[in-house]
Amino acid sequence: MNVFIIVANAVLIALTLAVIVFAKLTVTESRKATTAVRDTVSALENLLSVAQDTTASSESAAVAARQTVEAARAARAADEHDRRVQRLRQIAELVERIFEKAAAADERTRTAWRCMEQRELPPLLVGVEPPLPKCDHLAGSSQAGSVFAAAVDARDEIAVQLRNLHTTENRNNPQ
Repeated sequence: MNVFIIVANAVLIALTLAVIVFAKLTVTESRKATTAVRDTVSALENLLSVAQDTTASSESAAVAARQTVEAARAARAADEHDRRVQRLRQIAELVERIFEKAAAADERTRTAWRCMEQRELPPLLVGVEPPLPKCDHLAGSSQAGSVFAAAVDARDEIAVQLRNLHTTENRNNPQ
């Protein structure tokens, strides 16, 4: 029986050594897996940081884009306003020339009196918003006296529109 015990002990020792070897391999692989997990966690933290930076940059770009669009709209509105003012000033210049000519000719009573500027006025009135009915009436008047009176009314109409534009501009662009 001694031999059996010795053989059994030898087998147990061999099995114990095998278990120890496999345990050592398991510990080594476990350490490798732990290191891999730590590296993965570190990489994910870096990725998260980069994603947060990208989000912040994207938000900044979106804000800048909105500001650019708002600036472009404001510039377009200012350009439109300037075009309207310029057109009203051109009309006003014609109204003044018509007024002066009518004033000089008021003593004459010719039928169908018209000056060249009255012919130039209708094309300038097309599309003007708001419409300028007094200026339109001035363009069609045909007696020096009625042209003179229509020019007075047209001057007042232009002055009102210029004041309205100036008031609108100040309201839209407070400084």
